Amino acid sequence: MKYIILLFIFSGFVARAHKQPAPTNIDQQAVEHAQSVMRNPSERNEALRDNKNAQGTDKMVKDLMGEDSDEMYNAAADFMPYIVKMGEGDPAKMNVFMQNALRDPASFEKNLPPDLRNKITELSKKVKNPPPSPANSGNGTQAKP
Repeated sequence: MKYIILLFIFSGFVARAHKQPAPTNIDQQAVEHAQSVMRNPSERNEALRDNKNAQGTDKMVKDLMGEDSDEMYNAAADFMPYIVKMGEGDPAKMNVFMQNALRDPASFEKNLPPDLRNKITELSKKVKNPPPSPANSGNGTQAKP
């Protein structure tokens, strides 16, 4: 479950990049800029200021990671080159790659380079109170509206 939550957040970062007016292919300079924004809290806060969608992702990161939120952003920055490579620099393909990762997190994890796999494993241990999934609600009953 924790992997799925982290993948969901990573896919949110990719989706935000995909919705920005950008060239068809993402170049190294764009990746480095995105990494800088993710790693630098003051740059990140500036980027969040006028972007309601990004503010929602930021809230989710803070709710899930608490004081370890910066670690999540650093990990997302570390994942950027891998996601760009797997998506061949095309934001639409990057989005598809992340959607596939959400559908099959075990395969995604299995195919990660060891350093990234270790990062996501360590980060997943720091997730604070993940929201319950319907499949893992515990008592098998559905909540009444």
